[in-house]
Amino acid sequence: MKRYEIVFEADKGIDIEVSKVTDGKLLIKAINIALNNVYLELPTVSAGEYAEGLSVYTDNDGNKAVVLPGWTVSGVPSENVIWGKDMGLVIYHIPKEKVSGIDWENKNEVNKLM
Repeated sequence: MKRYEIVFEADKGIDIEVSKVTDGKLLIKAINIALNNVYLELPTVSAGEYAEGLSVYTDNDGNKAVVLPGWTVSGVPSENVIWGKDMGLVIYHIPKEKVSGIDWENKNEVNKLM
């Protein structure tokens, strides 16, 4: 009996779930994690905005990330893209009262946040 290897490839944001089902069948699900109900039930937060509660951030490409309460998604464009070459999502833990005064275009000021 010849055996075959099955390789699944999915686009970014798609998760593959494989589980065994009765009668020797295999159940394979492609799940769009960006459309998962968790994201639909959370309030949204924007770049440079303090997350009051558990929130979801959506970058310009439509990618989503969960942001914990008390954290702020960077307002720097290269730091608020979830997927990208030489880019990545950066969140800062800074007091709420200081967030609105941050000049995200001033590199020296942003560097002091680290």
